[in-house]
Amino acid sequence: MLTVALWLALGAEPAPKPKLVVLSVDAAANVDPATRAGFDDAIVATVAKTAAFDVVSSREVQVLLGIERQKQLLGCADDGSSCLAELSGALGARFVLSGTLAPLGGTWQLTLQMQDTTKSVTVGRSSRIAKNLDGLRAVLPFAVAEVTGTPPPPPPSKVGPLAMVAGGALLAAIGGTVLFDALTEAAAIRRELQFGSAPRTRASYLDDEAGLQAQANLGVLGLAFGGAVLAAGIILWPPDLARGVALVPTPSGAFVVGVF
Repeated sequence: MLTVALWLALGAEPAPKPKLVVLSVDAAANVDPATRAGFDDAIVATVAKTAAFDVVSSREVQVLLGIERQKQLLGCADDGSSCLAELSGALGARFVLSGTLAPLGGTWQLTLQMQDTTKSVTVGRSSRIAKNLDGLRAVLPFAVAEVTGTPPPPPPSKVGPLAMVAGGALLAAIGGTVLFDALTEAAAIRRELQFGSAPRTRASYLDDEAGLQAQANLGVLGLAFGGAVLAAGIILWPPDLARGVALVPTPSGAFVVGVF
């Protein structure tokens, strides 16, 4: 009995994935067509990586339906939801993903939304803002995960930067301590020589002062190198890509916008 059940389980076909149509993003007039096409391809590739949908790109829609028929289905100004339903019905797709790409002040904004055409409802929304297009592409996997309800990608590892911050701070602290001790001892020697209370010969104190100068130089080196490593760790610290925040200048002031 167990063998039969196992055979049936192995022989059963996996459940088909829901089909998702990814439309070309709406872009502002000043957005280069190549930039828009690049984001279309990036969105399709990112959705496909989730392995949760059978993805149909806007180019495939043009091939399957024809450019003129696609324009007819997407050109309904009176009832956009019915047009999306008709489009998805023609392709056998339940979900439709659309979006907008536009410059916003000195930043770029990408907004995505996904509709369930069988229920005529929006089931997911996401908006990301970045200082440039490269930054927008970096947060695209998180935007797609949010709008489609799929697991987000793992965050970048912080082990390396954390080790640099900790090691740099420790080295800087040791260097600072060595420098402080050397300067303190050198100051004491100079006071003894100045007030003539030195119990040893002047030559011996000068030798000690030379050794303390070398110790101080070593402390400065440790402090500088440790500070550099610490700064590098802070610079290389991976940003929280799941959140998108930007300072947007406007004629009436500056506003902080994004996903917190």
